[in-house]
Amino acid sequence: MYRRLMSVVAALVVAVTVPSSAAGAPAEPGAAKTLIGRSDLLAAAGLTEDVFALMRVQEKLDVLAERIQTAGRKTPESGFTSVVVDAERNTLTLYWQGALPAPVTAELTAARTTGAGVVVKPAPYSEAQLKAEASRIVKQPLRRGTGTDQRSMSVAPRPDGTGIDVAVGGLPAGTTVDRARALVPALAATGGIPLTVTTGGPQPASRAYDSPPPYWGGSLMQLEGVGHMCTNAFGVTGLNGSATYLLTAAHCGPGQWRTISGITPQILYGTTIATRDFARDGMAILAAPSAGARVYWGGFTDPGAGNPGTSAGLAVGDASGTVIGDRVCTSGALTGTVCDIAVRSIGQIRFDPPVNGVGIMPSMINADHLIAPVAGNGDSGGPVVAVRSDGRASARGIISAITTGAAQRPCPGWQLPNRVCSRSVWFGDIRGVMGTIGVRINTE
Repeated sequence: MYRRLMSVVAALVVAVTVPSSAAGAPAEPGAAKTLIGRSDLLAAAGLTEDVFALMRVQEKLDVLAERIQTAGRKTPESGFTSVVVDAERNTLTLYWQGALPAPVTAELTAARTTGAGVVVKPAPYSEAQLKAEASRIVKQPLRRGTGTDQRSMSVAPRPDGTGIDVAVGGLPAGTTVDRARALVPALAATGGIPLTVTTGGPQPASRAYDSPPPYWGGSLMQLEGVGHMCTNAFGVTGLNGSATYLLTAAHCGPGQWRTISGITPQILYGTTIATRDFARDGMAILAAPSAGARVYWGGFTDPGAGNPGTSAGLAVGDASGTVIGDRVCTSGALTGTVCDIAVRSIGQIRFDPPVNGVGIMPSMINADHLIAPVAGNGDSGGPVVAVRSDGRASARGIISAITTGAAQRPCPGWQLPNRVCSRSVWFGDIRGVMGTIGVRINTE
């Protein structure tokens, strides 16, 4: 797999095996690794002063949104559908089915006292209704009869509660939506909730030659004995404090992972541990001597041209949740750091057959850029972050897949065979991954 995942509704960002003719000049080990400065922070694609200002507003809105979500979900027979943040207008929009209960009204009043705008809009379906239907759909067959072709599907409730968006990947080229409905049994019965169907589904995604101590997230790595590449995401520490790990995507596969230079495996990061989070596509690699608290920030690596990519790192300050409407950045090894990516929905992904044990993922986050590619094959396992007001990174997730079809974009840098890139990315929630595996984020 390449350094970053770039497709979700078509398939996981599939591992890419490097052809022997693609060898580039070896990159130097990371002896000159440096902490990113404020002036270089804004060198990331899409991270302008305006976008950084929006992230500072977003940081405050997200706290209010989580309080409203918590109050809404605790209400018996809750009519909660979603909360959407709009940093440009310093506003929160709550979508709710039916009458608002007192605890939710109290949180809305408290939010208004901070100066934030608060809007309440009616929703035809609640979060619980939409999730139940999405869960039913994602478990239905993706083909009639038997077959070995890789198919995938994403199922995402619309934030306004008006229905569900479904995308199916792995169908023959040129398949129309009507034909897709006929070919895919999961699309046949909708349970009464409106579906919008598109073709081109999720696809798994995968800097050059990181070196200790310590290792940083966002660097390119290769699976020993297999040869495909992925990106790692964040340094973490076991809850007992005795060992450090690098998080990456579970679909990248178990085994021993190494840094690479050009296309040649180099230093052994370590071996994956047994506990993996298949529901969010997360796993951990035991990292010796240590995994640090930074992610690579800046340009992509292009081993085919002898380009090692950036050697600057952004410090990680915390791990936090993601709200619809947030702006985030990806930093896959083969695509580089890209910001101004807007979170659009929280939905479900299915890969049939499963990829290294990753089949149905019931709560994944989808975000897209209006124009630019944000991830692709080889970016799988890479970091997704927001930039905090203090200039440090807030870990949000791990790149899992990209959306193909109309969202595909030309890949930057290394032009490997069958590499696909997209402006739309899917990622798993970092806090959920850490809770399942039993680790905490490394910070500085």
